[in-house]
Amino acid sequence: MVTSKIATGEENGIRLRVYGEKASLVWNVEEGNYLHVKPAFGPERIYKRNAPYVEGLSAVAKRCSRIPAGHHEGFIEAFANHYREFCAAINGAKGCDFPQARDGRRTIQFVDAALESSKANGKWVNVG
Repeated sequence: MVTSKIATGEENGIRLRVYGEKASLVWNVEEGNYLHVKPAFGPERIYKRNAPYVEGLSAVAKRCSRIPAGHHEGFIEAFANHYREFCAAINGAKGCDFPQARDGRRTIQFVDAALESSKANGKWVNVG
């Protein structure tokens, strides 16, 4: 067992390893979407958080995954940051940073240009 409050060079090096007679389990917080199962005899299996097959393996794991597969747990935090900044602006705070209507318009212009480029076999097109 290795325990350290600070470990030079590590960002957040929490790793959980469980060793049994038939297999081992490995989970790493920095790659928290994946659980590695390493049987004594057989290929390693990697289970992805909230993948369609998870419910059949563990109802608890499925219930505890509130965001879609492929999104990191920080995905919710990104939206929470936008909401916090928006609410602060409504309450009169200055210098808040959240997407504005012009950002949405620019995104739509980009998507439209990408579709136009695709229809023209990848030809470069101007955005908005």
